[in-house]
Amino acid sequence: MSFASKYAHKEPLFTSTVSNPTYTNLQQLYADYGASAVIPIRAIYINNKGYYGPQAALAISENCIVNLPHHLLSVCMEMMNDPEAVEAINSGHAGFKVYQYTSKSGRKGFSVDWVDAE
Repeated sequence: MSFASKYAHKEPLFTSTVSNPTYTNLQQLYADYGASAVIPIRAIYINNKGYYGPQAALAISENCIVNLPHHLLSVCMEMMNDPEAVEAINSGHAGFKVYQYTSKSGRKGFSVDWVDAE
């Protein structure tokens, strides 16, 4: 594979598009749907202009994007560079469940478990 064909993405990675999105966070998804709901991933975005540096976000519908915690940035970037993950997302077979945790300092936080969606 040539350098250009490997790194030059002329087409969008994901087939799902988002227009006029609303933004949410994992805490709100957890409150709305609970820990057992499988939420589909439609696309992955990296916001390079965040206040604390790059931040990953997932499109979960045509008009909703969920911001993710910083510790998920590297895995989202890895997914974007993995053709199998991109195909799973584009075909509707990738999702996540939200879970709540308590940090060592006693602060509550939210993260995701990646799941196969049907």
